[in-house]
Amino acid sequence: MKCMCWICWESAKLQYEVGDWQVIDCSACGRYFISRQLMQENVGKTLDVKATRQLIVDAVCAGVIPAISDGTAYFTSSRKHVV
Repeated sequence: MKCMCWICWESAKLQYEVGDWQVIDCSACGRYFISRQLMQENVGKTLDVKATRQLIVDAVCAGVIPAISDGTAYFTSSRKHVV
């Protein structure tokens, strides 16, 4: 299913959902899990693209699933995206 990437806001694919988690596949950012609750609690905030992409790369290199949650999310200041 087509959707927007939570990181870079480009076109992406929602692969599937498991509980609170969405699995997003973005051609620019890669495949990652993201907590829907995290994004609902942080409406109006924008993820830091560079830091979040690095999180994904580091997780893949370590052989673990890239997951964006309370403990791993990097937000920018107050820039907002129109949804």
